[in-house]
Amino acid sequence: MKKIYLILSILILCFLSVDTWAQFTIKAEFRTRGEWRRGYKTLPTEKSDALLLVGQRSRLILHYKNEKLETKLALQDARIWGESKWKTDNTDLGLFEGWAKYQFTEKFGVKIGRQVMVYDDGRLFASGNWRTYGQSIDAALMMFSNKKTSVHIGLAANNTEKAETAAFLIDYELEPSPQYKNFAFIWFNHKFDDNGSNFSVLALQDGFQRADEMVDGKTITHIDEINYRYTVGPYVKWATKFTTLEAAYYQQLGQSREELDINANFYSAKITYPFGKDYSIALGYDHYSGTDISDEKSKTETNTFSNLYGPGHKFLGYMDYFSVVSNNVNGINDLFASLSLKLPFDIKMVADLHQFSLDKEYLLFKSEAGDDVLMEVDKKLGTEIDFTFSKKIDEQFTLTAGYSFLLPTESMESLKLGYGVKSDFPHFAYLTFTFTPEFFKSK
Repeated sequence: MKKIYLILSILILCFLSVDTWAQFTIKAEFRTRGEWRRGYKTLPTEKSDALLLVGQRSRLILHYKNEKLETKLALQDARIWGESKWKTDNTDLGLFEGWAKYQFTEKFGVKIGRQVMVYDDGRLFASGNWRTYGQSIDAALMMFSNKKTSVHIGLAANNTEKAETAAFLIDYELEPSPQYKNFAFIWFNHKFDDNGSNFSVLALQDGFQRADEMVDGKTITHIDEINYRYTVGPYVKWATKFTTLEAAYYQQLGQSREELDINANFYSAKITYPFGKDYSIALGYDHYSGTDISDEKSKTETNTFSNLYGPGHKFLGYMDYFSVVSNNVNGINDLFASLSLKLPFDIKMVADLHQFSLDKEYLLFKSEAGDDVLMEVDKKLGTEIDFTFSKKIDEQFTLTAGYSFLLPTESMESLKLGYGVKSDFPHFAYLTFTFTPEFFKSK
């Protein structure tokens, strides 16, 4: 701890000596969230016991900016209370963000390092703020911009830590969730006005090491074969004093890690109507395409859309039944409505309703004999309702509480528990304390 204080003191003294235009701040975030789970992520049965857990995230954020150079360093410790034995030296401190941005001209700059990426409504790239550990990406960006138009070109190339001492190509297999080996994308955005109206196009290519396969009882690793997925599509937002319209469409093509052809799509539409300063209502529809496993073509082609590096939590209900969209092979549709209003004592309340349904209606079950059985089910999965209450105590402290419940259909029970298994009432609650002190700011 003394070393940390010494480092911070030296940093402050160094930045105090720079030119008067430069800005330097030291901030922190301390977020603690308690959760009560009995139906979070999957349905409970009458034998399911509730889970009480507490997650904590602590970040130290150093931000520097002058005319040409901008840097950010965010150190993070993310943990579940009790995950490490007490009276032991825990060294889980890691790097959440660490990047440098250099502005060569007024219109062109580069940003390199570990960074948070959020584009458009956060559908395909997001910060993953709900997760205790968040989400950041190691990448290099080239950024072109003028008053109304921006173009970002992003590149990334990944390896395991073993590559540091390797001379040639090595295996890149992160389990249980394989990660991209490389990606490249271009994002074009044009702003129409100062109300937030804009139009974007995102095109991304991400490559994955081909999945291992068993041949004659032996595991074959294809370290030199990269299968590429391509995602491209537009996003548009039109905002006026009276309403906001948003729409998006993305098409996915390419080849999966398992050598399946990819042909999937996503589309969405949302309208938000504000009435008064502190009230609004929204209505929308999201469609994530799925694969018809009853079709012989599903053996060679997948139609299941992946939301890439975006959050399911933000869009598909806070109970996270579909947080990883591509895990649900059948695809998912979400007809949703949202009401936002201000309660007494400056408490903001948001009520969200989600009506879930399958895109494709065939599910695969195991019979009592252990054989695979294909069955057609009703596409309707059920209704989820989420309540969120937030209160900003002051500039350094925000309190957030939430309660969610789900009314599942037999199809949802079959999807999550198996054919013929009945669920108990699923619900979920949480309470979050977020403190954001600012320790130092240069003048």
